[in-house]
Order: sequence, then C-alpha cells, then structure tokens
Amino acid sequence: MESPSEKRVILIAPDDVESELEALRAVIEQANQLRPRERLTVWNWRTDATPGMHLDGPQGLTDQQMRISEADLVIAVFWSRLGTPVGDAESGTAHELDLAWRSWMATGKPTVWIYFSKSNIPQPAYKDPEQFPRLDSFKKTLPKEQTFSEFESVEELQRDFTKHLGIWLHENDSGGAVEDPPILKGVLAPPDVARTLQRPKEIERLAGSLRDAPIACLRGISGSGKTRLAAQYGVSPLRLVEHSRDLLWYEVSPGGTLEEMLAMLPQDHVGPAGLSPLTRSKNLLTTLRLRRQLLVLDDFHEADKTSYTPLLKVAGMQSCPAVIMLLSREALYVQDSAEIAVRAWTATEVRGLLEQLGLSTLNDELLKKLTRKTGGLPLAVRFFWVLVKEFGRDPKALLEGELSQTHLTEQWYGEITAELSEAEIALLRYFSLAEPYVTEPVLKRAQALLPRAQRVRAFMRLQTLLLVESRGSARWAVHPFVAEHTLNDTDDGTKSSMLRDLCKFSRDGIRNLKPNQMTHQSLVAGIRGARYAQRAKDADASHLITVSIASAAKRLGYYRSLRELCEWHMLQGDCDPWVEYHYAHCELIIGKPRHTVMVLTGKEWSDEDAALRFASARVLADARSQLGDLNSAITGLRDALRHDPGSHRGALAAYQQAKATLARLLLENGSLAEARELAGDLARTTKDERSLAVIVMLLGRLDAVNNSRDAEKRFRLAMSKFHSVEDRRGFAWASRSLAEVLVQQGRVGGEARKLVRESVSICSRNGESTLEYVQWLQRMRKVYMKDAGVLNLIDHETTRVSSDLGSSTHS
Repeated sequence: MESPSEKRVILIAPDDVESELEALRAVIEQANQLRPRERLTVWNWRTDATPGMHLDGPQGLTDQQMRISEADLVIAVFWSRLGTPVGDAESGTAHELDLAWRSWMATGKPTVWIYFSKSNIPQPAYKDPEQFPRLDSFKKTLPKEQTFSEFESVEELQRDFTKHLGIWLHENDSGGAVEDPPILKGVLAPPDVARTLQRPKEIERLAGSLRDAPIACLRGISGSGKTRLAAQYGVSPLRLVEHSRDLLWYEVSPGGTLEEMLAMLPQDHVGPAGLSPLTRSKNLLTTLRLRRQLLVLDDFHEADKTSYTPLLKVAGMQSCPAVIMLLSREALYVQDSAEIAVRAWTATEVRGLLEQLGLSTLNDELLKKLTRKTGGLPLAVRFFWVLVKEFGRDPKALLEGELSQTHLTEQWYGEITAELSEAEIALLRYFSLAEPYVTEPVLKRAQALLPRAQRVRAFMRLQTLLLVESRGSARWAVHPFVAEHTLNDTDDGTKSSMLRDLCKFSRDGIRNLKPNQMTHQSLVAGIRGARYAQRAKDADASHLITVSIASAAKRLGYYRSLRELCEWHMLQGDCDPWVEYHYAHCELIIGKPRHTVMVLTGKEWSDEDAALRFASARVLADARSQLGDLNSAITGLRDALRHDPGSHRGALAAYQQAKATLARLLLENGSLAEARELAGDLARTTKDERSLAVIVMLLGRLDAVNNSRDAEKRFRLAMSKFHSVEDRRGFAWASRSLAEVLVQQGRVGGEARKLVRESVSICSRNGESTLEYVQWLQRMRKVYMKDAGVLNLIDHETTRVSSDLGSSTHS
C-alpha cells in the first residue's frame, strides 16, 4: 500500500491562546482522517520540543527542532500578548515569523497565515500592561506581502480556518485531483441534466442563497423543477467556487433517518461507524468544505426530521457559504437557513422546453395560454408534449375548459396512462413503490414479473412517455406526482402483492447474513425491506426482518430506525415480546429511560422465555439506575435471577449478563463485599466474554480502593475484552475508570486526557445518562478546569445529559 505524502504544519503563538491552538489541531486532525492520502504533521514547541542544550540558548534549540524552512504552512495566532522578548526579536513568536518570512522570500515556502483575536482582553493581561501595545505595534509593522485574518471567538476561528485549509489543500494537492470513491459515482451521483433547459436567472438566485446562509432550502410543489434546478446548479459556471467539485446527491426515503444517509457515504467523508451521528455530521461538513463540495438532500420533506437534528444543528453553526441544500415540497423552517421558492416558468422558458422536446409549432397565443393554465409547471408542460407528440392530440383542445395547473395536470396524466398497456401499468406501479429510486437489480426484479417479449418494450415506452426518468448510470426514478397518482389508482391487493415482492427482494439480500456480518448497506436494505412489509401491512414479514436485524442495528448505531420499526408493531397491538424489548432498549440508548421503564415494568415471562426474561430485567435495571432508583433496580434484578436459566445457550448468556449487571449495581450502591462475592462466583462459572469483561471491571473497581496499580491493569484488560466483543458502552465504562485511576496517580496529561476525550465521545454516541456518568463528568471537570479543549467537551456533554434526563440528573 502506498504510504501517504506529508505536509508539515507549524503552530506558533504566545501562551494566551491555548484554546485557539486546540481548535486548529482539531480541524487538522479531521482533515487527516478524511484525506488519508496526504497527512498533515503538526509541530508546536509546547507539545513537540524536547529538552537539550544549544549555543544560542532555548530559542536556538527550538529553531533547530522546528526546521521552519522545511515547513509547508506556518500558522500564528495572537490575542492579548506578543510574548517574551528574545535576543533578536520582540518575542519568540515574532522571531519565528521572521524566519518564516525570510524562507518564503528565498524559496517561496512556507505559506504563512496570521490570525488576530478581536475578543475582549482577558483580566490577567492587565498584569503586564506593555504586552498589548507591543502586539498592536507589531501588527502595524507586518511585511507588505503578509495579510492576516481576524476572529471574535474560537468557533469563528475554527470555521474560518476550516475554509482556509480546504482552499489551501485544494490548491496544493500533491497527488492531483482526488478521485471520488465508486459509491459517489452511482448511488450518490446527481441527476443527469445535460439535455435539460437551463435557467440561469434561477441558478443565480440559488447561488445567492447558498452564499449568504449556512443552509439553503429549495422549496417547490411536485413538478416545479426543483430537482433539475439543483442539479443544474452543480454543473453551472454560475456556481460558487466553494462548490467546484461534483454535487453529492442523496434521495431521502420516506421516514429515512440521518443514520441511513451517513451509512451510504464513504467512511473518508464521515469517519468510522463507531462515532456518534453528531461527530460524523461534523466530519461530513468539514469534508465538504475541504473538498469544495455541496451535499443535496432531495425529497427532504419525506425524512425523519428529528433524526437529522445533529446535522442541521452543526450546519447552522457553520460559516457561509452553505455546504448543505435541502429540497422539499413544503416549508421546512430550518433555523439559520435561507429558504428559496422555485419560481414559475415564464412563457419564454416554456417555449424553450417545448423546443428542446421537439415541439416548435405552437403559436404565441397557445403558448401564453399553456403557460397561464399550467402556471409554468414543467411537469404539466411535459404531459402536454406527450399528448401532442406521442398521441396526436390537438393542442387547442387540450387547453379548452376551466381547469388549470394541478387539476389540469391530473387530467392530462390520466389521459396518458389510459393509453398504457397492462404490462406498462404493472411496471409503472412497481417502480412507483420502490424507494427511493430504481436500480438495475430492482429493474430486473420488476421485469421478471412480465412476459419476456414485453419487458424491454414496456420499459422503453415508459421512458419515451417521460413517466420514468433516468437519474444517471443504471438508476431511474418515477416523478413523485406520477408515483402518487399511479398508486392512488392501484387497488390495495395489487399494492400489497408488489410491496411483499419488494420486501422479499430486500430480505433475500440479507437472508444468509449473521448479525455480526451485516454491513451498513445490507442493514439499510433490511430496514427498507421491513418498511415495505409494513406498508403492505404484512406484520409477519416485518417481524421476521426486524428481529433478524435488531442486534446488528444496535451494534451499528441505527437505534432510531430500529425503534421506528418496533413502534409500528406496538401500535398494531398483540406485539411480539422481543420487539417490545428491542423498542425499550432503543429508548434507553437514545436517552429515554423513563419510556424503557414504562414498557418493561410488570412484564411476566414463562420458562420458555428465559432469555427474554433476563435480557429485559437487565435493561429495566439499567433504566431504573439511570433514573437514580438503584434500590428498585437491584431488587427487580434479584427477583429475575431467582428463576432457573435452564440449559439453553442464549438463556445462560443472558443470565450471566444479568448477574454481572447486578454485581455492578451493588458496587455502585456501596455493597462491596456482596459485589466481590458475586464477581468471584461469576469468574468461576461464566463463559460469556462480555460478562467476563464486566467481572474484570468490578474487580478493578474494588482494587481501586486500596491499590491503584492493580486497578489500572484490570481496567486495561477490561477495555481489551469489551473491544473484542464490540461493546462500546462497556469500553467507555472501562476507559472512564482507567482515566480516573491515572488521574489519581497524578498522570493528568497524555493518556488520561486522551481517554477522557474518547470516553465522552463514545458516551455521547451511546446516549449514556447515568448518575455515575454525571458524577464522573463533574470530577473530571475539576481536574481539567484549565484545559479549555477538555473543559468545553465536558460542559457540552453535561448539558446533553441534563437535557436527556431533566431533574433526575440532580436527584
């Protein structure tokens, strides 16, 4: 494998901008994750200089190690201080900038960026009143070749730096243009608009909205041409320079979630699957800026909008221009967005569209009448063309009567479909049910339902009549208006039959996959299959898929999608207990322990449901403990564990996990002796790896009272075991415990700091909201009061947990 090329970045600054440097490091770290072919190495004297001696003193040693002439980019940040004077300069930072300028004059590198903070001068700065005047004087004497940027907050600096770094990387890409992964050229490719009529004035309006807001919402009724307009923007010379790469296009399925969208994006855009949706959203937005790309979410009115909150919240905090555009039939009222409505087509544009389609004989009077009666709706104009060109209808007769726009469009659509054969209607119905578009495998599946002689002819005929449109290579779509009216004219029995076939098609794709073998793409296919079954009101098929994908959905972070599937069954009544359990578990994971308690309290299980009894008892106990009711959690779990697990492997594993949970709750409750006895018993009898990891954790917690070194060893072993069984919540628990032990030993920096940041990130993703976690956050806050990067992370997470649990976090 080819090793990545490297670019050296040097950060220089006085000692009053630690938070600002942390923000820059975070952006560079994201850039490295998202551009694996080209790595940015960062050097700063506070973190990377080593002790030693030099004839020119400490600054000479720093210069030797810094090697500023070999750097590609030097970044200086100032706020209230210039720094301590050195032999030949006003400060060390000023000296280093002078070295960078001299090198640039001689060789053309490094590039030098300077950022000045405009925020209020901090109180400690007044203790050295000469610093700020010196800094102001230095600012006025910068070389004429040097420009600078100013910022008012760390967040603004981070946003501006992300934009600047993206432009610099684009201009200095040592490997040429970055090749898009194959997935971007298919599923995520925009519609082909090479042969569509351009609307330069509308594209210019759209570019203005994208330039002036962090999010743009393009709104228009079905058939107004918003999809084509957005796609045209992506290839127009009028598009913004920040969107110079191909559009990234995603068509949202009905009820589609953010998790499903992130699953379809390459990992180098969003980061590893184990990260939280919020973190992956941040990575995505950073990638879009670095790559100069715009993400378009088509049919966003169909989305599960609640699940998209992390993405829209982060996007709203970004600087302009927008890197996200939402297409919708209805007003979205997204905060910090610019909403632009698609304007009706003019008579001139309608004439251009008809001429492009091959109808140039319409006189001015009929053209004006067509524009007025259709409201310039492109879909209605295309229906008009089909009736005139393909079926020989009289244009004047089509425009007679009182009907206009929507009603006229419906009438013309009805006249077109009346001319279709049974095979063509059947194919159109199948396509109208497929979500969110038709791919080649779906096409082959649909055509298999038709006689061999009619397959190709029916498909080509639907394209000729503009009822099915190409959306790129091996991808087709039925216009939402066509799909809606086609299905309105389809009886329930036919719809159910086709939906069941689509469900079976999706299920066949995952039939032989074990839960631990499922990828994001196969899981999304399973979720769509369950939705097809639910639309067909086929509870059995939906249940079969939902239960088969449940563990993979939780492992890969599709909590909301799984919760939605389970909720449908619960609303039907007579719900399968395992579905109720998965619903309750998802509610717990996304931070709603009260709902978990409501669903699972009072359930009674037979001996045949032993695995379900122990699994439910464990989740219920976790929910009660998160709500601060430890005694009730322990009592309930004890009662469940009085039952015999029998000899079934699944029941035995669930029993051991429940016992391990009980031992943990006892430890949290201060019952050390009983917790130690239970842990010892489990250590002798359990074969379940996850339970063994919990036992090691318990023993480590007990050791931490008297012997922190032994506790450290146990926590490291527990982290390894939790990692091997892909238990992220357990891994975060072990990481938190190890970080705290290291802090107790006085090892606050380095590994402990990294563990704190990683633990908070994982807990945020998992929706962790226990009192134990809140107390840990409070303890870590006291330790890292002077570390702005960690402190901001802890404060943000504390706010989230408080929001999830409300007053229970303070009970």
